[in-house]
Amino acid sequence: MLYKLLTQNLTTHDGFQWEVDKTYTIDKPGNTLCSDEVFHAYHSPETAALFNPIHGEIQNPLCYLVDTSEIVADDGLKVGVKSMRLVEQIKLSVFTHRQRTIFAILCAKRVKKHRYTPIPKWDKWANDYINNCATSIDYTTAYAADYAARAARAADYAAYAARAAANAAAYAADAAADAGAAASAASAAACADAGINFTSLAKEALTYKT
Repeated sequence: MLYKLLTQNLTTHDGFQWEVDKTYTIDKPGNTLCSDEVFHAYHSPETAALFNPIHGEIQNPLCYLVDTSEIVADDGLKVGVKSMRLVEQIKLSVFTHRQRTIFAILCAKRVKKHRYTPIPKWDKWANDYINNCATSIDYTTAYAADYAARAARAADYAAYAARAAANAAAYAADAAADAGAAASAASAAACADAGINFTSLAKEALTYKT
């Protein structure tokens, strides 16, 4: 089973209207994501909530369990299918600012584990943040700029993910920017490692309650 986000009126891109328990099929050739060749969905309610800010940007979305045909496209963040039916509404996961930031950190750590470029200050900050010991937003903001410079020089997805994680922490006062930064960390991680299980990382992030 997969999961789909819709507006409160059960519409999606370009106002496409959905009905529960009705099967919709796309006959148009092609399997390209971010196009009208496929219906889009997520592997879990957790990833749907986290990636919405960089995909559909649906305000106050509803999450539905969907029955679909086989997956024909998968970029690590979302998938594409040719046929889809809304089954039932599912409670959408809600992430706090801290949980989004920890998710971003976990994504960056996952990439750095396999494409490691030492960033000692980031490593210390990330561990301190997870352990609730980080002391200053200015601290993380300063390091975010450092990671941006590293990424620009090296085109290193690990550095991009690290920068996005630091940015997520720095955006505590801006919920939209916070959400976008966390999702961007995952996007950079997906570019570096197609095997990342983002649902697992998202569920791990939700275990941090404070």
